[in-house]
Parts: sequence; structure tokens; C-alpha cells
Amino acid sequence: MSRTAAVTPDQFATFGELLKYLRRRAGLTQRELSIAVGYSDTQISRLEQNQRVPNAATLTALFVPALHIEQEPEWAARLLELAAEARRDDAVTPTADVPASSAPRHNLPIQLTSFVGREHDLAEVKRLLSTTRLLTLTGSGGCGKSRLSLQAAAEMLAVFSDGTWLIELASLANPALVPQTVAVTLGMREEAGRSFLATLADGLRPKKALLVLDNCEHLVEACAQLVQALLQTCPNLHIVATSREELGVPGEVLFRVPSLSTPDPHLSLSVEVVRQYDAVRLFVERATTAWPGFMLTGDNALAVALVCYRLDGIPLAIELAAARLKVLKVEQIAGRLDDRFHLLTGGSRTALPHHQTLQAMIDWSYDLLSGPERALLRRLSVFAGGWTLEAAEAVCGGDEVEAAEVLDLLVQLVNKSLVVAERERGREARYRLLETIRQYAREKLAESGEEEKLRERHRDWFSALAERAEPELRGGRDPISWLNRLEAEHDNLRTALEWSLKAEQTEAGARLAVALWPFWQTRGYYQEGRDWLEAGLARRGRLPKALLAQMLRTASWMLQEPLHDLDSAKAYAEESVILYRELGDKANLAWAIRVLGYTIQQRGNFDRATELFGESLALSREIGDKWGLAQSLVDSGWAAVFRSDYTAAISLLEESLTLERELEDVYGIAHSAYILGFARLFHGEADEAARLFRGSLTVSHQLNDKWFISGCLTGLAGVASALREPVRAARLWGVSNNLDETVGAVNPPYWGRFIVGPILASIRSQLDEAAFAAAYAEGRALTMEQAIEYALATDG
Repeated sequence: MSRTAAVTPDQFATFGELLKYLRRRAGLTQRELSIAVGYSDTQISRLEQNQRVPNAATLTALFVPALHIEQEPEWAARLLELAAEARRDDAVTPTADVPASSAPRHNLPIQLTSFVGREHDLAEVKRLLSTTRLLTLTGSGGCGKSRLSLQAAAEMLAVFSDGTWLIELASLANPALVPQTVAVTLGMREEAGRSFLATLADGLRPKKALLVLDNCEHLVEACAQLVQALLQTCPNLHIVATSREELGVPGEVLFRVPSLSTPDPHLSLSVEVVRQYDAVRLFVERATTAWPGFMLTGDNALAVALVCYRLDGIPLAIELAAARLKVLKVEQIAGRLDDRFHLLTGGSRTALPHHQTLQAMIDWSYDLLSGPERALLRRLSVFAGGWTLEAAEAVCGGDEVEAAEVLDLLVQLVNKSLVVAERERGREARYRLLETIRQYAREKLAESGEEEKLRERHRDWFSALAERAEPELRGGRDPISWLNRLEAEHDNLRTALEWSLKAEQTEAGARLAVALWPFWQTRGYYQEGRDWLEAGLARRGRLPKALLAQMLRTASWMLQEPLHDLDSAKAYAEESVILYRELGDKANLAWAIRVLGYTIQQRGNFDRATELFGESLALSREIGDKWGLAQSLVDSGWAAVFRSDYTAAISLLEESLTLERELEDVYGIAHSAYILGFARLFHGEADEAARLFRGSLTVSHQLNDKWFISGCLTGLAGVASALREPVRAARLWGVSNNLDETVGAVNPPYWGRFIVGPILASIRSQLDEAAFAAAYAEGRALTMEQAIEYALATDG
């Protein structure tokens, strides 16, 4: 329709049709209308299709001004009438002579940018506002508290018949002026002999109104006093506050505003998947404002994902980053985020001062902290990937902050949205900093002159943790808990190692690396372990002889599993044996001899390996080292399997199992059972082998030891073949091969000759090529969890 005198409101039968006409008549695109009313482009499109039509108050407050029909009551009335029909509610349809000014009063600003994402958060805030009288939105600076509160208030205008009022507090410095600021905003005058608080209470007592107190964090006490007084005297008053910490008023309900959802840039995600994350949607929305030609494509999706991820999904930071597209490509922005406080400047000139740059945003929060809170925050920046209370007390206590004060100060930093607390059911709470806060605090730590001291404390704490874990992992009753604990602290352990190398503290770094070997081995971090060990050995002249011997033995072990560098592994093991002989340390000598024997077995010399395992076994018996004896029996049993002497293997491995059960060595029991499973299988005892493999697989799964999981699946494929279940065997074979490829397993030649070859030949002898290929492919298609469930099932 064109805009002519012949066009009247009654000609439009649906809300969407009328909205589209009025939008076009006003010369607005869907995008321009979305910006004017604070909706997204998609929401406007849905409205024009009669979907999710807003209520009358929202239309009157936001859409009527945006469509320029304030002075055309007949058009406004028809828009409200059709909206009511679309919503099928019981609202009274406005008549043509009801002016737009009859809407609930408010002073909410018309937003100039669209409201992106947060559909769930918005719905929850509106729900809470309808059931509580004081709702406080908390969260880190720039997370979108103000925008979320204003959007919720705008969409609930009809609920509060006596008005909805925004009270801006960010620029107010004097706490005594809080009541006056609220009164002036509401149009109330000071009365002689009466306080502003009394005037406010009297004026609001009969009203059903909503106050939005924005940016309360620097005036928390004054705001709390005002809010409590008003809620006690005004029964129909509702208040929503935004603050980086709670007000602490009785009846207060908290809603922590999270950062926007971000994609993980380490995963391979399609453009369509990346586009669904709220942080990406916001970046793209703001990017098109800064650079109208910007589009999310396969070429830039990874860089956009990286920007959003590294900025922790903080809306303000993302908006500042998108604004930089005027002069930088998104890939350049991603590459400069290590210097984000210089990069992310130049926000809106009309924004609050602490929202114009990323630096100013965090300065605002930091300046509100007490001296001890500042000290703890900057010290916490030495942690990577989070920390426990125990670690924070040990590392950060001292000087300005006593260890006994850390808990209370940490709680304060959580309450002020500077530290994130996370707790899973049944587990100890962990704390972390958003990366943006961590970079800021790290700069403050460097300025304080105490960084070196804090990093050494950090390194010493995590070294002690690793040294407590090491014996538990190689022979303890609960290795799973220790593995999970080290996994949770993996980034901290890496940081401690990095500091040791950077600070030329080779001995401390070497002790930490040696303690971590069973964790690296069990969880498959072979290359990482090798890199750290060889970095330490490159500085071997600084190591005491006993520690050097440990480093050499550990490096030899890590170099040969999976096959990596057998020549260096053998040389390291031989040198370790020499050093331990010189030291007269029989327990560690027996261990080093076993490692040397293993390097020789890897080359296929089973006779010489058996001799070395026997020497290790004799030494362990001599000194009564039960754990060392069990390990020597295991290695001797493996060598017997590879010599096809299954009777000897079974005898040796049964003895090792007995010892490990005595020691309650969970990992050792699973290891011995795994090898014994192959001895039983090739000895013709398939049912017993199945029991052993399933038991070992269950423990290996709990340990998340992919190496043993794959081996157990190979063994169970052999069992299925021996039991004449070739399709099941081929599926398990496919699963095992797929997992080997996933973890980068490289088995020695003799593994193929004595284990893989016989099992595969048995499976293939029972299936034609097509049937084998089909079953094998089915196995490869299973996830590891599905594969383990299938392997443990006994019904085929």
C-alpha cells in the first residue's frame, strides 16, 4: 500500500500487516526499527508474521514513538487493537480517542542498538520481577546488567500502573545524595523540615511502581538503606538494582548475569554452529555497524570465535572489539588480544566513563576495593585455570593478607563479581578469574614488585601437590581421585614448570617434572612430558646426581611409550643405571634396570630383556620392595607372552596380581589383569581372558587411560573371535583401531607379530571381506563411551 488519503487503519486485518505498513511509511528498514525499539532483526521479522506480539505498554512506549504515530491516535489505537487480537488476551481494546499519553509513565531511554540474545535471562528476570520486590542483577563489569534490566523494565511497563523509573547512579559520588537523586528523578520536591527519604516514602506508598537503580556498587550502603526503608513503607513498590555486589537487604533476590555464551575455538565448528552463540551474534551485529560490509564466513568464523572466547563473552569488551573493525581485520583483532587494554579503547563518547574503555571498566571495580582485597586479587593472577581455597591460602597469604583472611576476602571478591566460584555436587569449590580480569590483575602484580615471590610460592605449592600424588598414582588405593585432581590443576602445573625454566630454577622444575610422569603417562600426555623432561636434561649440569638419575630414567620411559626415540631412551636408561649403581640405591637401581629392559624388549630382544627383568626382580626381592617386585613380575610376564611361553607368563602374572592386591594398587591390578588376559587368551582360556579384560577395561575407563582402553578392546576382540563371534570381534577391532589413531598409538613390531597378527587372522578367517568391512566400519563409528558399553556387555 502507498501512503495516500485512501489508506485507513481499518483496512489492516492483522498486526503484522499494519506494523510492516507503518514501518515502511516511516522509511525504516527492519534493522532500523529493531535498533529504535531495542529488538533484534529476527524479532521484528517475527512480529511482522504475527509471532510473539508485544503487550500494549511496550508498543505504546517503544513502537509508537519509533513509528512516528504519537500524534495519530487512530493509527496507534488500531495497532494496539490488532496486537490484542494477536495475543488473544483479555485486555480492553483501546478506542480511537484514547491518546498515546495514557500509557504508564516512565523515563526509560529508547535504545539505539538492538538487544541481542539473552532470551532465557530476560524471561527469568521478568519472572523474578513479578514475584519479588527487590531483584539485584549482579555480575562483572560490562556483562550487560544495565541493558538487561532496562529491557526487562520496558517489556513490563503495563505491570506497573504508576510508572517505571530509571535512576542513574554511576556519576553520583556522594552517598548522602542517593535519596535526593531518586526524588528528583520522580519529580518530587524537597519539603521544608522533611528528609527526601520521608518525601519519597509518602509519595510512593500508594503507588504500584518500579524503580531501576542502575550502578549501585560504589554506593552500596546508601542504596541498601534507601531500598530497605522504601520497601518497608511502600507495599506495592518493586525495585530492580544493578550492582557488582549484592545490597544485602532482607528479601533481596540475586540474579547473577552471566557472560554471553561463546564457542570454543579449539573445536572444529561450522559457521552455522558458531553463529548460534550469543557472543558471536552480538559481535556480528555490532561489526556490521562499524563496517557495513562485514559478514560471518567460513574464512573468519574461527577468528570471531577466538575473539569472543578470549574476551570471556563480556558484552562491553565484544562491542569495543567489533568497533575496531573500522581499522583492523577480525584476524588482527584476535592476534592483539594479549594487549587488550590498549586495543579495546574508543567506546561511545556518550557512554558512562567507565564503559568507554576496557581498562576504565576494570579500574572502576578495582578502585572500589579495600587494600587487602586489591592485594589478594592481584596475587590470584598467578593461578591458571582456577584454584582451591587451600591453594589460595598457601600461595597468597602473607604481608598485607594473612592466610586466615583469605577466605573472607575471597568471598568478598566473589560477591563483587571479580572472582567466579564454581562448585559441582560433592566436590570442593574451585575459583577462577575471567581472562580479562586475570590480565588486568597480572599487570597490577607486576607493578607491585611481588611477582617473583608469588610465582615461587605457586610453583612450590603445586610441586608439593605433584610429589604427594606420584606414589598414589603408581601404587595407591585411589589413583582416580589423584588423576582428576592433577587434571583440574593441569594449567597450574604447566605454569609452575614454565616459571621454573624462565627463572633458571632447574632443580625445582626437574623435581616437578619427575613427579608428574605417571600423570602424563596415564592420561596420554607423552609429548608434553617428553618436552619438559628434555628441557630439564638440557640443563643437566645443574642437577644433583640422584635427581639426574631420576630424570634420565623417567625420560627413557616417556621416550618409548608410544614409540618415539628408542636410541635416546636406551642411552638415558643405561646412564641412569650407572648413576644408581654409583649411588648404591638398590630400589631405584632395580627400577632403572626394568626401564632398560623395556627399551631392549621394544627392539624385539626378549631374551636379553628377560635377563634384565630377572636382575630387577632379584634386587627387589633382596630388599623387600613389594611394589618393585610386582612391577618386575609384570615385565617378566610380558616378556614370557612375547616368547609364547604362556605357562610361565601366567605364573609370573598371577604372583604380581597377588602382590598388587596385597598393596591395594588399583592401577597395578588393572595392568597385571590386562597382560594376564592375553596370556590366558593365547593359552586357550577365552572365558577367563574375557573376565580379566573387562575388569581391566572398567578401571582403565575410570582412569581415562586411553592406551590401556585400546589394548583391552583389542583383547576382547580376540576373545570374541575365539568364542566364534566374528561380527562382534570385527566391531571391537574397528573400535580399537580408531582409538589407537585418536591417541596416536604406535605399537612396536613384535606387538603385531605376537598380538595383533594372530587375533586379526582369526577374525578374518571367520568372515568374508564384505562382512568384515561392514562390521569394522560399525565399530569405528562408535564413540569411546559407546564402544566401552558395547565391550562390557555380555549378551553380544
